Amino acid sequence: MNTKEFLAILDTQQEVTAGSEVHRYMHYLSQQALKITMEINNSYHTEEQLRALMAKLTGREIDESFSLFPPIYTDCGKNLKIGKNVFINEGCTFQDQGALRLVMAV
Repeated sequence: MNTKEFLAILDTQQEVTAGSEVHRYMHYLSQQALKITMEINNSYHTEEQLRALMAKLTGREIDESFSLFPPIYTDCGKNLKIGKNVFINEGCTFQDQGALRLVMAV
């Protein structure tokens, strides 16, 4: 299973059965998210470094207008979509396995 297949299955809103291939991949992504968020949260990073780490976490390009004040927490990361001019303040927790899209309000 790969991330694209995993996200497609989550988009169907099917129940994820414990011990299934989907469940094992979900656990794998959660462990990867823990590793990346620990890196984000436990030392100082420039804005450019934070964008690179967030790109690694989400698997998507992060716009230069993005800003983050750590710490940040997430259970997946790969189903988090971040638009332009988004600011995430410290202490945010995202349960994004069901998909989250963060965009600037106009």
